[in-house]
Amino acid sequence: RGAAGGGGDKKRDVADDDDDDDEYDGVPVECTPSELSELREQASALTFDEARIELLDCARYGEVDAVRAILDAHSGAGAGAGASSPPLVESVDRTGSTPLHRSSANGHLSTTLLLLRRGARRTASNDSGNSPLHWAASNGHSSVVKALLEEEEEKEKEKEKEEEKVDVLKKNDFGRSALTEGFSSKDTEVVRLLLEHDSAAEERLLSGGTEVDPEEVEGGEGAEADGDVAVNDASSVDTAGTGSTSGACVVHEFDFLRGSDDDDDEDDEKTNGSKDDDEKKSVLIRELPITRADDPFGSDPSEDTTGLGIWCASLVMARWASSPSVVGRLRGRRVVELGAGCGVPGLAAAVALRGGDGAGGGGAESMTLTDLNPATVRNLEYNVALNDPDRNRGGGTEPTTPWSRTVRASTIDWDDPSTYPHCADGGDDDNDDGSDARGGVDVVLGSDLVYQSAVVPYLLKAVSGLLPRPGGLFLYVAPLDAGRDGLDDFLRPGGALESAGFVRSGDRNDRSEAAMGGRLAPDSYRSNPLRNGDEEECFLHFHELASTRYVLHEFVRK
Repeated sequence: RGAAGGGGDKKRDVADDDDDDDEYDGVPVECTPSELSELREQASALTFDEARIELLDCARYGEVDAVRAILDAHSGAGAGAGASSPPLVESVDRTGSTPLHRSSANGHLSTTLLLLRRGARRTASNDSGNSPLHWAASNGHSSVVKALLEEEEEKEKEKEKEEEKVDVLKKNDFGRSALTEGFSSKDTEVVRLLLEHDSAAEERLLSGGTEVDPEEVEGGEGAEADGDVAVNDASSVDTAGTGSTSGACVVHEFDFLRGSDDDDDEDDEKTNGSKDDDEKKSVLIRELPITRADDPFGSDPSEDTTGLGIWCASLVMARWASSPSVVGRLRGRRVVELGAGCGVPGLAAAVALRGGDGAGGGGAESMTLTDLNPATVRNLEYNVALNDPDRNRGGGTEPTTPWSRTVRASTIDWDDPSTYPHCADGGDDDNDDGSDARGGVDVVLGSDLVYQSAVVPYLLKAVSGLLPRPGGLFLYVAPLDAGRDGLDDFLRPGGALESAGFVRSGDRNDRSEAAMGGRLAPDSYRSNPLRNGDEEECFLHFHELASTRYVLHEFVRK
């Protein structure tokens, strides 16, 4: 077997454990004895470094017998074969992820069990603080979650080794626990397994564990000592490479035209002017830990902290919003992004729209990124400033730069029309007398905003209020088959949007009945958006992007 490719191959299904009675380590052998012997011979010919790379790839693709052969051939070996070197089973890739991380993330039960029984640490954390359990829970792999929890119980009974116990409430660097990831997966069996674990005791759930103080990650007292970045000092961030971090935050550098079917150098030159091509395309986004990670929605909409993190649907929307087909429709228009979170789609569109002088929004009359949670809005303001081309000139960003006059962050309450940007009854009005003759905006962007049916009436009120005039455009991205309560009623033909006076637009031939009348996003929209093209880093932060299908919905006000 050759080494697996760097993410281009499709994941293979793990064979049924009942297909072969020949087993050791309690994990069935899936190939014939002669094939296993050949695998061992091939594995024995590998150097330790080659074996480490091959093991990580085999674990990712669920090649259980190849994993077995490599571990057999190099049992007891460590990097440099030194006594203090870590064993092969604890090998890590550039992101600090182990073979167990990779098999767990992709749902390969047999491979996961084999690695556990060969000594893999289920509590190992990668560079972002994610354990194998985080990834298994996030992707809804209930059988792997069960194995990670049950194998720990067996080891504890046998007292074979001292190991840090699994904690389903332990948070990664983004403030998300395995339980939080389980809830996000919408897999009820995963949630049940995690809630029934000893570490999810009621008193710990009620206390919420150790939280990240929003004031600290946003530049409040004590933040500087922890290495965090002040929210109003965007010019101080080191953005030399994708994934640069400062304390609890991470700054991602995206290029949403990279790998896209719409990537066209000639169009880029016309759209973005004379600046260096790489700088023109780059979108810088700071992501913060989600506070109250085990109850991120809170008891009131203003307490919802999920917008502090980047969700994969927003990356798909960013691809769409920055594509030439959409950019041309945003030029000269008032644009609002609802539930903007970190502001990825709106800022991607604003960067794509920059004029030849780098002016704000570059052709959009205005680009307003909105949310309700105060911490989220402050991070939006930070990200707006971070992408101002003049942020490093003259000692910081001035309020009169072309960018800041056009691109802004704003607080909006979907149930309160007085907070709607550009509306005649108040809010962020253009005229000194508080009026706006045009009223409303031209385009509204949204991605994965419906997560329960109670949200739908408020979202519908906001979309209708912001787009009061015929021709108003609503672009929306949602995961396919995500099980979002209320999503079907909101989007389906004859649903809430159409009943409120919106009609579907776009090519009818592209629409899919399975996608509630929308069209499936092109595969290129789910490709790696990081500027540096690092596939492992993309998988580390956005592992749902490539494995989830997304639907593009386009509505116009009648």
